[in-house]
Amino acid sequence: MNSYEYQDAVLASNLSANAKLTALAISYHYNWKESTESFPSISTLVARTSLSKATIHRAKAELIARGFLASTRRYNQSNLYVPLIPTQCQTETLVVSHRRTNNEYNYEYNNEIKEEGSNEPLATNNNFSLEDEKIWEMFR
Repeated sequence: MNSYEYQDAVLASNLSANAKLTALAISYHYNWKESTESFPSISTLVARTSLSKATIHRAKAELIARGFLASTRRYNQSNLYVPLIPTQCQTETLVVSHRRTNNEYNYEYNNEIKEEGSNEPLATNNNFSLEDEKIWEMFR
């Protein structure tokens, strides 16, 4: 699992907004290359998310209950966190990550083949006045 797969799973889920923000903040501190636990303190998460301590605790509880986070409590230190993707979300994540982006859609739309025998592009706007043409001349 990499950070993009985790972020896609979190954003595609029906978690609360606070839980999503908390999950993304915790995943920011996770070492994805070595897969080692992250250990941001509650104060760090409050500073990163602008949420209250109580909201962070509720969001963490939601993430743990829904399977998006594993937490290990340490004595007199911050907790250790491991981001997880629940098994039911792994198939949903594939759908999200393979959607066409707006850029792909726009490229496809803007480069459609013209109808045979027509010199006009498919998407035209003939409502330009002479004043509009003068304005657009500056940008050419």
